[in-house]
Amino acid sequence: MNCESTYNGKRRATQSPPRSAFLRHCIFLLSLGVFLMPALFSAGCRKKAEKRYPAQGTVIAAHADQGILEIDEDEIPGYMAAMKMSYVVANPAELRGLRPGDLVKAELVLSNGSAKLEKIALIRKAGSDGASGAAPSKKE
Repeated sequence: MNCESTYNGKRRATQSPPRSAFLRHCIFLLSLGVFLMPALFSAGCRKKAEKRYPAQGTVIAAHADQGILEIDEDEIPGYMAAMKMSYVVANPAELRGLRPGDLVKAELVLSNGSAKLEKIALIRKAGSDGASGAAPSKKE
């Protein structure tokens, strides 16, 4: 490429320096890095893998309005011993009709340091098949 420039009132033809291959590669890599940075940063912020465990226990209280199930839970092999727990439920509608003493099963989902119950299903109503139906009415 030829262009003209003025120096001390004299016109002279100058040639613009050619872009070197190195400079083109640097520009390419820099622009590629700008586009890839969000993807690289978001990869580090991904959720940890969920862990799921089958759970079963006796209902202590079902709070459909709050989306919480209090349950006297059987042991979950490989995760925790039998104990009384309160869980957030993924679908509060699943709590409708549950009463203290009902035997239920569910799927315990652990993700990002929190736990919730999914797929809650009634196994046996309180008082049927020899179940006492009695459950503590207050929190312990």
